[in-house]
Amino acid sequence: MKSIKTKIVLAISIMLVVVCTGLGISSYIISSNTLISNVNTELSQLAKQGAYVVEKFLDEQWTSLEVLASNDKIRDPNVQMADKIKIMQEEAKRTGDINVAYADLDGNSISLSGAAVSIKDRDYFKKAVSGERAVSDPIEDKTNPGNMIMSYAVPVKWNDKIVGVIFKVKDGNNLSAITNKITFGASGKAYMINSKDNTIAHYDKDLVLKMDNTINDSAKDPSLKDLVDVEKQMMKGAVGSGHYSYNGAVKYIGYAPVNGVGWYLGVTAPRSEVLSGLKYLQKILP
Repeated sequence: MKSIKTKIVLAISIMLVVVCTGLGISSYIISSNTLISNVNTELSQLAKQGAYVVEKFLDEQWTSLEVLASNDKIRDPNVQMADKIKIMQEEAKRTGDINVAYADLDGNSISLSGAAVSIKDRDYFKKAVSGERAVSDPIEDKTNPGNMIMSYAVPVKWNDKIVGVIFKVKDGNNLSAITNKITFGASGKAYMINSKDNTIAHYDKDLVLKMDNTINDSAKDPSLKDLVDVEKQMMKGAVGSGHYSYNGAVKYIGYAPVNGVGWYLGVTAPRSEVLSGLKYLQKILP
């Protein structure tokens, strides 16, 4: 009789352990999936908000140029360039810009230092002279190696016709200064790429300086394939999320486009940090 009772108790005990373990594992999986889903949503929304901040920054730069472009002495083709330069020198002094200049329809301009410069082949000039606001990607300043610059441009109109372009040159680290303020948790960070997958904003300045390109890097480093797949999705211009492995660590990422300029912002967070809240649940599992 005791043997039967013992077997019954043992069987029930084993069943309870199995059930409890199953429930514990199920709870962990459900909690993990819910947490990851929530984090993906939060990351994509944070990326969207970050992209909006970048858009506002760009709008401020263009607006200040448009105010300058509305100055009659700047607009009037009959005003001597020397008089235009005086106005632009005052503007550069006020804003702290590296350069503020006027370019004619052929892209000929004179810098604040008096040097003649042609920008006819620059994409930002071509876009501005066609009537649109324009901005360049950050590039290395050839006159000051190791430093980045960016150019912003708007058309100048006289009697409703485009007669030239006003452009200014600013510190190219401004974009990284914005994305560096976008964080998630203790170690989540943001960065930006352009439509060619070149890095244009990053917490590692050197990656921007060398225009790091994940697609190109993946030719020598196959471990970057997952990140390449994510960045290809980013460059389609949608708000979304994903995950990838980088240097042996799994990371989650939310992303969003910066409207109108072909830039894409991503906010990443390591899986280890995202799931750190489940450690207590792991400890109490049977």
